[in-house]
Amino acid sequence: MLISTSRKPSQNTRKFCKNLMHATGSEYINRGKSSIRDILLKSTTLGNDSTAFVYEIKGNPSKITFFSRAEKVLSILVTVKTQNTRLHMNPKNLKVKCEVDELAVIADLLDAELDDNPSENYLYIHKYTEEDEKEYIEKDYVDYKIGIIDFYNKNGEKIDFQIAVRKILDN
Repeated sequence: MLISTSRKPSQNTRKFCKNLMHATGSEYINRGKSSIRDILLKSTTLGNDSTAFVYEIKGNPSKITFFSRAEKVLSILVTVKTQNTRLHMNPKNLKVKCEVDELAVIADLLDAELDDNPSENYLYIHKYTEEDEKEYIEKDYVDYKIGIIDFYNKNGEKIDFQIAVRKILDN
């Protein structure tokens, strides 16, 4: 997958994209003055079947739109937690554990295997828990309860990199 940004991404958005790139084994390029069509063509040229565009509001990642072979597949509103330290993930063996049917397409977009019981290097897509609720209630995101994407490293430990899916947008 190729990951790109809005035209003038903030430092937070670039940092998020780079973490996402390292966690998923994707490629990342700044969009700059390129059009969406140009980035989709470049993605195909580089041999990628899918592309993700990360948009921002007030300097923070807020929306991710996924394309598969130039066709929009999924668009989600998000709140993210990112970290400055190394993720320690091995994206070559990436798996996805998914408990939210509407987000299962993410495994296909990442070309990752769906696994009901992974032990390392995986994304865990699940519904909000009470613990998540306590954290996000302070940020006034209670109305949006689609799911959380947690990342687990090569040691099977949950890392401090998370995507909260607030809403799935109509395509």
